[in-house]
Amino acid sequence: MGFKITGCIFKPLRRKVDNSIQVIRQAHEQDLKSLQLFLIENKLRPSIVINENSLFYYTLIDEKIIGTIGAEFNQHYALIRAAGIAQEWRKLGIAQRLFHKLTADLEKKGIKHFYLFSRQASEFWTKMGFTKCPIEDVINVLSDTPQVKEFIADNTIWTDIAWYKSVKSI
Repeated sequence: MGFKITGCIFKPLRRKVDNSIQVIRQAHEQDLKSLQLFLIENKLRPSIVINENSLFYYTLIDEKIIGTIGAEFNQHYALIRAAGIAQEWRKLGIAQRLFHKLTADLEKKGIKHFYLFSRQASEFWTKMGFTKCPIEDVINVLSDTPQVKEFIADNTIWTDIAWYKSVKSI
């Protein structure tokens, strides 16, 4: 399907992702500013923390960040956050690759339960096997994570939608 302007037909450009040029990297402290800038540009909260209780990945194409995902964790629980793909690269499987990389590595650390907050990507999270859960469930097991502390402090936690998935369903 395309659109017509003065006798010419233009078809929407569908980018194809060549796995040989898409690179997924684990984020380190020196990547923090670039990741925060990407998150801001994509209307996501840039307040991520990279430390021993977090794991973040980003993906590059031609040395440009086009997607991120991460998690803050404790014991057997993880809070997935900073999940975003640049608009022009959505619906190409990039988010799934990042999600599977993150969850596989978290499982190796003994994480068995995954939570997240999302108001906008319910179709994606449902496709990944998540179901909605009470916000209190997240608070009960992840109250010590930076994102939960931040959301409680600014009172936005009560306006968000919480999601849950256990490792058995991954």
